[in-house]
Amino acid sequence: KMRWGRVLALLVVLAAVGLYFPVSFVTHRKFYDPPVTRGYSIGAVSDTSVKFWVRAKDSIPKDKSLSEVVRIELQSDDGVIISDEIKTEKPHYTAVVSFSDLKPNTRYNYTVYFCSVGLCTTGQDFSEKELSSSPSTQIDSNLYDHSFKTFPASDQILPLHKLKFVFSSCLMSFPWPYNQMTFFQSLIKKHPDLDFALILGDNTYTDAPFRIDSQQAYRQIWADTYFQHFFRHVPKFAMYDDHEIEDNYHKGQNTSLYQKAIEHWSSWVGIANPAPIESGAYYYSFHFGKLATFFMLDGRQFRDETVGSKTLLGRKQFEHLKNWIKSSEEQGIKFKFLISPTPIADVGSGDGWRLFDEERTELIRFIESSGVQNIVVLSADVHWSAVIRDKASQLLEWIVSPLHCVPWSARKLNRKDLEKREKEVVYVSGLKNHYGVVEVQWREGKEEEATVEFELNGWRFPWEEENPLELYKEKWSEKDLVIRSSGSGEVV
Repeated sequence: KMRWGRVLALLVVLAAVGLYFPVSFVTHRKFYDPPVTRGYSIGAVSDTSVKFWVRAKDSIPKDKSLSEVVRIELQSDDGVIISDEIKTEKPHYTAVVSFSDLKPNTRYNYTVYFCSVGLCTTGQDFSEKELSSSPSTQIDSNLYDHSFKTFPASDQILPLHKLKFVFSSCLMSFPWPYNQMTFFQSLIKKHPDLDFALILGDNTYTDAPFRIDSQQAYRQIWADTYFQHFFRHVPKFAMYDDHEIEDNYHKGQNTSLYQKAIEHWSSWVGIANPAPIESGAYYYSFHFGKLATFFMLDGRQFRDETVGSKTLLGRKQFEHLKNWIKSSEEQGIKFKFLISPTPIADVGSGDGWRLFDEERTELIRFIESSGVQNIVVLSADVHWSAVIRDKASQLLEWIVSPLHCVPWSARKLNRKDLEKREKEVVYVSGLKNHYGVVEVQWREGKEEEATVEFELNGWRFPWEEENPLELYKEKWSEKDLVIRSSGSGEVV
């Protein structure tokens, strides 16, 4: 009887554990709706400007209809700069505070003031206690004051040009034990000198496992202590993808679903991006001195799957992309990063470029014939990570995802099929969460010393999140990134 009692008890425990995760996940997604009364983060930075994203909704319980006034002060060796007072309005209570005419390559401290009914308080960062879920994540928050550094000017001569950034995609809020994004803390400890972060899409999930209110989905992410702390110290450049709208969205910009989703994404993310290249669009480019230039693609707004007019980017975006490729080489910018929310290589997964073979082939052929060198593709979306190189053109692509979402196996990565398409799978990692760190260096006048290094970090279980494993690391010189012409018209 005791034996069977123990067996029954074990079965009850296993059943409880088995039920906990799906029930808690569904309950969390449906009902977790934190207020995020006040928040702020650093958005796009350039050599002379910066944008801050702010949210301020009056916290007085008696009158939730009131909004607040926000202002930001910048401090540098040259003095203090005070922004205009910005009032946050319904329905999102978000705004952007912008500064221009700043000095290149200069560090600025900043202070955020929230003012309501005549009273002003400063935006305080999180304490060491708030940022320490365990001893391994403890950090002296005084090491990370409220500050940012403007980028170098494109004509600025430096003894060493250096850039470091992190990129990934896919952020979802989970219940315990995945309820906090503690990896952000280990990331800033390991790489305190990050210049910025790139989020390549799926900034939140409004549609999984069922549709929830978009604003609630964003609040679930923005309420995370570690998320907020990280982006108060690291500038963010971002793009949306499908899950801000719906899974594998492909109907373009003229649906009410897209228009509502993009309004919410713009309020919570997009308003702090660089100005778009095309009026009414969301794709953009930016540069970091003469060392690197970036083009952030939008694969949803102009997508058309109609036979005869099939396109991922739309003609205008494609032409702007080609102009960027040509001009970046003509201007002598050392490294070029083409950022695509979905993989350009046909990796047998995802809903991006693999569905648009003709357009993809045109892009690769243009890169080959343009004379551009030192160009690397950054992509995400597929919930696993890989380093892939086209054998013919030598074009290198780093695929990194997810950041905080359900990771998948890389079994859809058909190596034999890729070999037929002249693709080399340099490295692949599945069933883990990932982020990639890129470090670029160049000593002026010493071309042979221009290098770009890619480091992939990942973790599988909650207890690994605080100290992600270094999974892969490799450095490439200029001679390793020479683009060759394949002389073929086949799909690559």
